[in-house]
Amino acid sequence: MVHEIGPGHADVTEGSSVAGGIWERNRYSWDAATGVITAETIDSNTWLPGSRWEYRVLPAPGGGTLVSVLNERRPRGLRAAAIAVLLTMVGAALQREALKQVLGQAG
Repeated sequence: MVHEIGPGHADVTEGSSVAGGIWERNRYSWDAATGVITAETIDSNTWLPGSRWEYRVLPAPGGGTLVSVLNERRPRGLRAAAIAVLLTMVGAALQREALKQVLGQAG
């Protein structure tokens, strides 16, 4: 659900039925000049406020694009801690596939 959208930002609640249902409300911000896209958790049943992820999208030398991802997740409770461990083990592959899907749909 989109709560608010404006130039360079959006306030969105999203979730999944994974692990019995997880949701989070994030403030997304983006800056085309720096190539930084950030989502900071405002509220969630899984992550503490202030948790965030950040994409940095930069031109690669010789063409193409470099994408770096930073995840800073602070679990809310035992179930979230288990999800965090799982994401540490398989999160990079999941994010890589999700990014490929998004870029494939955008192109």
